[in-house]
Amino acid sequence: MTENITVTNVILTEQDRKMTYEQFGLKAAEKAQGNPEQLKEALPIIYNKIVEEAKLDKDGVHKKMEILNNEIADFENRIHSLQGKETSLSDEIELCEKQIDDIENNKGSTEILQFIIAAFITLFLTFYLWAFYAASGYAALNGVKSGKSGFSGIFAALSDAFNKGGFVVVLTVLFPIIFLGLGFLINDALERRKYGMIAILLVFTLCFDAIIGYQISKHIYTNEYNAGETDVAWQFSHVFKDINFYLVLASGFVCYVMWGFLLNYTLIKQKEIQPDSRIRKLKRKITELKTDMQQTIAEIKSCENNILKRKKNIHDYEIGKVTINVTKLKALIGEFIGGWVAWINLMRREDAETLVTKTTVFKDEWLNKKILELDEEK
Repeated sequence: MTENITVTNVILTEQDRKMTYEQFGLKAAEKAQGNPEQLKEALPIIYNKIVEEAKLDKDGVHKKMEILNNEIADFENRIHSLQGKETSLSDEIELCEKQIDDIENNKGSTEILQFIIAAFITLFLTFYLWAFYAASGYAALNGVKSGKSGFSGIFAALSDAFNKGGFVVVLTVLFPIIFLGLGFLINDALERRKYGMIAILLVFTLCFDAIIGYQISKHIYTNEYNAGETDVAWQFSHVFKDINFYLVLASGFVCYVMWGFLLNYTLIKQKEIQPDSRIRKLKRKITELKTDMQQTIAEIKSCENNILKRKKNIHDYEIGKVTINVTKLKALIGEFIGGWVAWINLMRREDAETLVTKTTVFKDEWLNKKILELDEEK
């Protein structure tokens, strides 16, 4: 027995249901001779077909409700996580506001202590680097006293330089400025984020230190050879086995790199501990935190709305109400109209343009009205 569905006095047969929407559009246009006015009868039939196809059996409804309940649980977990984030952001904002109050009331800060410690380390490291490069520079150029090696040989050269006095002292004192200047350039490059320049400076300094280390190792080894402590004269390959070479690199280059980065850290901290600078920094942070909080609250609200929608969908399934996917509705109506327009272009070529335009206008008006009706039912 053929099952019929009546919509506004128009009957949809079982044979019609088996057609594609485009085929149905061709057939309907043929019956209506492409008259757009007849769409007011045809489109409700298509809508009714879409509703029928959207209906689910008992198992289908159960699966849909299970999926919706799982989605609700996911949204609830997300809300719980976001609420924790909101609390954390709120606490952080309060902490920043308290820090601003403390600064304005001239209370202490751990950042000042960090600056003082970094400044002292940087200062003493500066003295060390000056003494080391002054001594190692002189030792590399003028040799190391016999019987001396390692640190004792390097720094013994410094006292020898001061004993000679005059221009030797001036040159020895000024020589470390080369390395301190390079270290300062590292600080500048760090502030400007010129990492290529930093690499060039480090490679240059490493090469310079390697030359100094080579010369000092050679002088110490030569002293040992002259004293008869070794029978083999100095060769270039000896440098890679000489502990004095690596001692110079570790004592000079490594400390120099540490000094450059410490100088950068100290100067940054010096700016940060200034009251106005610290307050501006904290206010910027508060602004960023508040923006993040607003986004978090908006996401919580979105999750809550999604939960409400899914609960509404579950209720609709429980009472047997069919939910229509608007995107799918537009697509299927578009297929039907595509068949309708195809018949017009084929059979009504003389006035096809006018009929197609009227058909499109009628379809758009009908769709907009139907979508509004579906929205009101939600």
